[in-house]
Amino acid sequence: MKTSSFLRDCEEPLRRLMDENLKGVTVLLNRLGGHSVSGYPADAAWAIDLLPKVRSLILYRSADDDFPSSLTILFDSVTGQFLDVESIVFLCEGLVHTITGMLRKPPHVSIHQES
Repeated sequence: MKTSSFLRDCEEPLRRLMDENLKGVTVLLNRLGGHSVSGYPADAAWAIDLLPKVRSLILYRSADDDFPSSLTILFDSVTGQFLDVESIVFLCEGLVHTITGMLRKPPHVSIHQES
C-alpha cells in the first residue's frame, strides 16, 4: 500500500517535473541542499539530506527510443531508525510540492525606492 502511494505521490510527480524541466529541477535541488553525484546507473543523480540524518539519493533516467523516463528515490539504510514509512512518504511529497511551487513562482523582483 505504501509503495504504491510513494510511487504515485512522490516518484512519478518528480519524474514528470524532470521530464518537463530537468535544468530547473536541478537548480532547485541544488538550492535545497542537494548536489549532483556520479557513479550511478542514471543520466542524473543527486544526494540530498531531506532532514538531518535522512539522506536520500534521487536517480533520474531520461527517455530514449526504447524506454520511458524513470526516477527512483533511495534512502540511507539508517532512515528507518528515524522515520516510519508513512513519514517518509509525507517528507517526499513535501519535496515534490516545494519544487513544484518554486518552478511555478515567477522570479523575485526587487523594487527599490529612491529617497
